[in-house]
Amino acid sequence: LERGWHAYQAGDVAEALSAYREAVAAAPDDASLWYDLGCLYALREEPGNARTALEHALTLDVRLAAAHDALGQLDELDGQTRQAQARYEQARQLEPENPKFLRHLIRVWLALDRLEEARAGLRQLLAIVPDDLEARYQLGILELRANAPDLAAVNFSRVVQSQPGHVMAWNGLGLAQARLGRYEEARQSLERARQLAPD
Repeated sequence: LERGWHAYQAGDVAEALSAYREAVAAAPDDASLWYDLGCLYALREEPGNARTALEHALTLDVRLAAAHDALGQLDELDGQTRQAQARYEQARQLEPENPKFLRHLIRVWLALDRLEEARAGLRQLLAIVPDDLEARYQLGILELRANAPDLAAVNFSRVVQSQPGHVMAWNGLGLAQARLGRYEEARQSLERARQLAPD
C-alpha cells in the first residue's frame, strides 16, 4: 500500500495499480482496497475493470458510499444519467453530510432538467459549504428562473464580493436588479460585466 500510495502521489498510475493489485491479492476481503483499485482503473481509462472492482467492493461492503458514488460517475460518463442519479442518491443516503455526493446529485438533476430539486439541493449544499461560490452562482441562476430575483441578487452579490472578476455573476446580478426595479444598480452591474468582457 505504501508503494502504491507513493506511486500515485508521483503520478505513476501504472505502478500504483500494480501495487494495489498485490494488495487486494493479499487482502481480498478488504472493500476499501477494491474501491481504491477501481478508482485507479478509472484513472487509467479502463471503465470495465473499474466497474468490476467497484462492484466487488460493494459485494464486500454495501454501505461503502464512495463506491456507489464512483459507479455513478462511470454511469454518467456512459450517458446513463438516471442510473447515476440512483447511485448518487444511495451514496448520499449513506453519508448525507458529504458535499461531494450532493454536488454530483445536483449535476445530474440539472442534466435531467429537475430544477426544483437542483435548487433545493444547492441550498442544502450551501448550508454545509457556505463558501462554495460556484454553487452560489448556480443557485442565483435557478432563483432567477424561479422568478425570485431578490434571492438571486443575494447570491450573485455574495459571488462578486468574493470574486470581483466573475463576469457572469455581475451579469446575473444586473438582471436580478433590473427585475427588482433597481435600474441604476442594474446599469452599474451590467456595465461592470461589460468592462470585464467587452466582447
